[in-house]
Amino acid sequence: MRNSAPVHAHGKNLLALEQMERKWYTHLHGRYRHMNGRWLFLGMIIFSLNGIVHIHAQTPALPEGTPIKEQTQDAPDPYTDFSLPDSESSTDNAKIQSTGKNDEISDSSSVILTAIMRKIKAKGQSFFKDYPTTHTFNTTFGLNTSGTGFEPYRSQFQQCYDFDSRQMSAFCGVQLAKSCFDFTCNSEFWLLQWSRLRMGPGLRYHLNVFDTIAVSNDFFAGLYLDWRPALWFGFSANTQYFFRGRTIQAIKNAVPFLVNHSIAFGMQFTAYLPYQFSLYLQFNSYEQFRYNVLCAPSLIVGVRYQSPFHVILSAEFAARYIDIFTLSGRFDNSELRFTMGYRL
Repeated sequence: MRNSAPVHAHGKNLLALEQMERKWYTHLHGRYRHMNGRWLFLGMIIFSLNGIVHIHAQTPALPEGTPIKEQTQDAPDPYTDFSLPDSESSTDNAKIQSTGKNDEISDSSSVILTAIMRKIKAKGQSFFKDYPTTHTFNTTFGLNTSGTGFEPYRSQFQQCYDFDSRQMSAFCGVQLAKSCFDFTCNSEFWLLQWSRLRMGPGLRYHLNVFDTIAVSNDFFAGLYLDWRPALWFGFSANTQYFFRGRTIQAIKNAVPFLVNHSIAFGMQFTAYLPYQFSLYLQFNSYEQFRYNVLCAPSLIVGVRYQSPFHVILSAEFAARYIDIFTLSGRFDNSELRFTMGYRL
């Protein structure tokens, strides 16, 4: 419904614009009625926008202190209701009244841009602030698709627990395979947090019992990073000091303990897709139950789905290499893994 009270000069100009549009419509309909209706409609939109911008540019700003007639309205008038959200509307109305015709449009644009940036910043601040605490139990079955390499098994079974929260993340699990047993636990402490980035130290321990051949104890300490620049993308990385102590049964009387000092690194790119799907790509010098010295990395690609019933399904393919950073680099073996988990 239109306002019952008289409108100011801006409303009169808009009324004149409506009359011009009716005349032009009658003229165009009579002269160009053979044209396609879609092109005619597009031309009317362009003409209307041009007229609105012309009227805004020619309408003088009201001087300070000029009383504005109150209008009784039953519903917001789409021609005159350009209110801004919350408390910013009163401040920006005063700015528009006190500036000239050239500053009116620019001030409105800057206010709208400021409001959008504040909303984006608020979402960024609440990303890790409202980060949920989750407990996930996973069961994984893996198959060595190449049948070559250092691993003595063709299939393996994993049972894992994963904890994640705003301040801390932790993992614990075991892997059972032919002639091989592995146990891994690790934790990250997110001591530094920003709007979309968190960092902190992390510790990791791995035990490998290789039949009656060797027993390895691996210790890691390093720095972890988790970055969420957008709702659809995430990046995580870490770099760690790697200490290995190994006992080889055949020579343990002569050399009871072999020591290796190395470094380890890992990075993951994650794309969060609609319908609770996600894709991830990893490039690591280690895996959860496989730890070699540097220059034997794994390239992992996977897909994950989380159902509304808290059930998680995932599949990933791992390609492993030896001496990849040297001229003698070669493919070692590959593994295909399927995981089903439940998240609390």
